[in-house]
Amino acid sequence: MMLRGFRTYQEFLDAGEGIATNILADRLRKLEDSGIVSTSRDPDDRRKLIYRLTQKGMDLGPVLMELVLWSARYEATDASRAMLQKVEKDRSAFMAEIRRKWQEGEHRDGEAVPSRRPAVERFAFERRQRKNSRSPAQKAREG
Repeated sequence: MMLRGFRTYQEFLDAGEGIATNILADRLRKLEDSGIVSTSRDPDDRRKLIYRLTQKGMDLGPVLMELVLWSARYEATDASRAMLQKVEKDRSAFMAEIRRKWQEGEHRDGEAVPSRRPAVERFAFERRQRKNSRSPAQKAREG
C-alpha cells in the first residue's frame, strides 16, 4: 500500500501475490482495527471501499524500509535497484517523498512507487498461462 499505491480490495487481490480472499479481507480488517489504515467509500462507486494509510500506518515506513534493505542485502529481492539506491542514499528524503505523495494523492506515479514486483507479476502470469493451457479434461478433474 505504502510503496505500490494500492487503495482498493481488488487492487490488493490482483497484486499477484496469490492471497486468498478471506485472508485478505481479514488482514485489511485487522489493519483498520489497529488504526494502520482507514476506509472511506469510493465516490464513483459507493459499493467499494478506499483504503488509506493513517498517520500511524505512515509511521511504519522507516521500519519497513529497513526490512526491505535488510532483505536485499541477504536475499534475492523484487525491489527495484533504483529504489534501493534511493533509500540507501537518503532514507529520510525517500520517506518524506512517500509521505508527500500520499498527502497529495500522487502515490501512483511509478517513480518511487513501483506498480508491481516483477517476479511476483511473472509468477502470476505464468500461473495463469498454465491454468489456461490445461485440457478440458484436466479442468473438469480440477473442478
